[in-house]
Amino acid sequence: MSPIGFRSCALTAALSRRTRSAIAFIATPPIRCWRHRQGPAARLESGKPLCLKSIDGRHKMGRMFLGRDAEQARIDALLEHARSGVSGALIVSGEPGIGKSALLSYAADMALDMTMLSATGVKAESELAFSGLAQLLHPILDLIDEIPKPQAAALASALAFGPPVMSDPFAVSAATLSLIAAAAENSPLLAAVDDAHWLDAASRGALAFAVRRLHADRVAFIFVIREGEKTDLQFADFPRMTLQGVGFETCRELLARGAGSPVAARVAQRIWEETQGNPLAILETPRLLTAAQLLGTEPLPELLPAGPGIQMSFERRVATLPKRTQMALLVAAASQSGSIKEMARAYASSEVALVDLDSAEAAGLISNDGLTIQFRHPLVRAAVYQAAAPADRRAAHRALASSAEVDGSPSERAWHLAAAAQGEDEEVAAALEAVANDARRRSGPAAAWRAFERAARLTPDPEQRARRLHEAGSDAYVAGQSERSRALLDEAHVLAREMSLRADIEHTRGRIEMWTRSPAAARTILLKAAEQIEAHDPAKATLMLVDAATTTTQEVDPDESMVQQSLRVSQRAYELGCQVGGITQAAAEGAYGKALLILGQNADGHRLLLRSLEAIDARESPWLAIQLIQYAHCFLYFEEFDRMRAPLERLIAEARESSAPGALPYALGHLSELDFRTGRWSAAHTEAAEAVELATELGHRFSLIYALACLSWIEAARGLEADCEAHLARLWDVSEHARDAVGGYVARISGLLDLGMGRNEQAVKHLLRVVEALARLGLVMPYLFQEVPDLIEAYVYTGQRSQAQAALMVLQEQAATAPGLWPRAAAARSRGLLEEDFQSAFEEALHLHDRVQMPFERARTELCYGERLRRARRRAEARDQLHAALQTFERLGAEPWADRARNELRATGETVRRGRSASDELTLQEVQVALKVAEGATNREAAAALFLSPKTIEAHLSRIYSKLRIRSRTELAHRFAQESSMGPAAGTPTSRR
Repeated sequence: MSPIGFRSCALTAALSRRTRSAIAFIATPPIRCWRHRQGPAARLESGKPLCLKSIDGRHKMGRMFLGRDAEQARIDALLEHARSGVSGALIVSGEPGIGKSALLSYAADMALDMTMLSATGVKAESELAFSGLAQLLHPILDLIDEIPKPQAAALASALAFGPPVMSDPFAVSAATLSLIAAAAENSPLLAAVDDAHWLDAASRGALAFAVRRLHADRVAFIFVIREGEKTDLQFADFPRMTLQGVGFETCRELLARGAGSPVAARVAQRIWEETQGNPLAILETPRLLTAAQLLGTEPLPELLPAGPGIQMSFERRVATLPKRTQMALLVAAASQSGSIKEMARAYASSEVALVDLDSAEAAGLISNDGLTIQFRHPLVRAAVYQAAAPADRRAAHRALASSAEVDGSPSERAWHLAAAAQGEDEEVAAALEAVANDARRRSGPAAAWRAFERAARLTPDPEQRARRLHEAGSDAYVAGQSERSRALLDEAHVLAREMSLRADIEHTRGRIEMWTRSPAAARTILLKAAEQIEAHDPAKATLMLVDAATTTTQEVDPDESMVQQSLRVSQRAYELGCQVGGITQAAAEGAYGKALLILGQNADGHRLLLRSLEAIDARESPWLAIQLIQYAHCFLYFEEFDRMRAPLERLIAEARESSAPGALPYALGHLSELDFRTGRWSAAHTEAAEAVELATELGHRFSLIYALACLSWIEAARGLEADCEAHLARLWDVSEHARDAVGGYVARISGLLDLGMGRNEQAVKHLLRVVEALARLGLVMPYLFQEVPDLIEAYVYTGQRSQAQAALMVLQEQAATAPGLWPRAAAARSRGLLEEDFQSAFEEALHLHDRVQMPFERARTELCYGERLRRARRRAEARDQLHAALQTFERLGAEPWADRARNELRATGETVRRGRSASDELTLQEVQVALKVAEGATNREAAAALFLSPKTIEAHLSRIYSKLRIRSRTELAHRFAQESSMGPAAGTPTSRR
């Protein structure tokens, strides 16, 4: 059977997967009534998933919960909020048997008017990429045509009912968000996931992405997680409800119902204390006691089931079953689907049959609905599997692998073969490699990594094992497991002997080290590997040297200046790249051009950067996209803003259109800096905030450093002190190996914040640290941090005129050779602060400002000029400059600087009121939505671009219209058109998201 056909069968089986018996409640077996949707999606034979929808009139079971009133109330509130259009999520956690699944069933019963999506994590399926998501989304897959096409293609590929497509792994996450939002437009929706800690990593990531972006949709999520299980951190920040044991009276009632007769009070007290109120342990205890012990006429045993003892209790019960029943149960426990059809085929090759399961069913350990075998509790499955002898486990897996040959999944067959293997086996390893490659094509890096690693363990040939370990390490990194990735690559490096393979391994090691831990250590790896491969493969060596050049600005070598090291490494890359030609040469030209710019050879650097920018196509690979962003950024310093903006906006638009958020954080951070410097502060603020959010979710550590720096820099200029300080504190914690860069950012941004707030002495301390640090590095780039003019201003305001004069001399020397006009304008402004005849200096500065679009810098010059004019008693002239400065500061939302302008105007005798537009009250996300809609995007287009739902866009627009006192998109576009035509932003978003 084709993979598509298998997935259909697997999905159908998943819908009837185990429904656990009640733990903390007494109930009759649940009944789920479903009807088939019509159309192509309903035809199982076509190879497409069977699409089901719950009938609104599902029968509500008469469940009687005991001792869970507060927990039920919290679930009721979550569902009610969802019905009213407020999305929410809840983690229900606790130890095994505490009643988590029971509460999940209660939620399902209370959601009879809602579309119900459900999935159950199964440990055996945690290696199958998107298996949990396939189970959860199955009932609504007929809505896939309603979501953006790139997302639909990515989701169809991931769930294996469409052709494989190479896409950003997070396109599946965006598709999950869109599909759930589309379903919620038809009716409120509850997505319930039991044993979420056993969901495959790809499914967990997609669901976490969706939850964080559903705000105004009729959707509720409930995730059940076992306390103590090691899980990734995707759900760490969700609201959590941790279940505790039930009270004594509830314990007595459970015991009476479980035993069928009253239990002595002192016996109930002992059971309650020993089990700590765990409902499963309470219900399990009467099975282990005699009638006399329950009545209290015989002593109780020393140990009663509690915690790990619950599983031991199940193990003892399994041990009393006939041997054939135990073997049949073992096959069921090893099965990934629980399908009776699958197990019947497996039993045919062994000495047991389906009838041998009857004893286990009679004992209440499993249930059989005619399609699947369902264990009463995961602990029963664990007890069966772990108590079995290793040889019996292997035999069970061999039987299941044989069963899967007929019409099962190649993935399931390969994993069963691996579990049955004894010693190295190339045939099984090859099967697992095929599974890994399929997972990779379907955007499942975590599943690919595990399959490659297991394949490597079974590979007899050392060179082949090294190759598979390299593939495993690469996918582990993409899956966010950098520590595991490094361990696998280190192991591969020891084994590999072939030169090209060793070079590939070292290049991957270097890149991972560069972006996750120590750029300096990465540089050592890359330089050594490039030297070894250079004669054999100069193209590969060139790309290694380009990466090594990048590390020179990330972490400094104490034995060599950053400037000299950057020049040395990039020049070697350039020389080698010119021998190779093509895109390799273009990448090397950009790296060398950057180094020449740092050295002050602006014309040569500009020429190489321009050639590189024109040659690189970012669509060819994510690595080339990073190089393009870095090289485009250099044109910021030449003040060729359009040349920087065009490739960034093109890359961002393509990433949004293709639903590939992985490419966005780095590009958005750089666009944010450009928009900040050119006066589009609303856009800059929202771009930086989105970059921080995406970099955090995607695990892009160095993108997060830059994004946080951009965000806090804007907040410092706007006087959002609490937000700025919080983001600076977070910036320190991102990476211990980026202390130099982070320290520079923190000092620079703190200096700007203090200067704006009038804390000039503190500003001097911060800014002086930046100046001294750059001097130690040998960097002569006044436009990099723009710190010297601020230091001069702080010196002047603290009366340190001699220090200000010395700093001005340095700035003037730097400005004379720096590209662009801003350094000269800032130097002229600084002269105006210090010279007695200040007018000519300020007029020169304003003339230079006229030729470059940096409105904040111009307004600061106007403010300083106005201050000097006012002190010279030239009040009328002062007012002209101060009004111009104030108008710009208010449009930008630079509130501390606007306050200074107002105070100066009051000092001239003028009454000034604070001008504040309604748009100042917009949150960051509201500004983001407003800007996108003002460009002409529909709600659905804006939702797809911003990875939100249409309902969330609609809710934001409603609040935006109210705050801005407008009624139409036309008015909104007109309001925000000022930002494009005049430069400054439309308003200052508040810190609320």
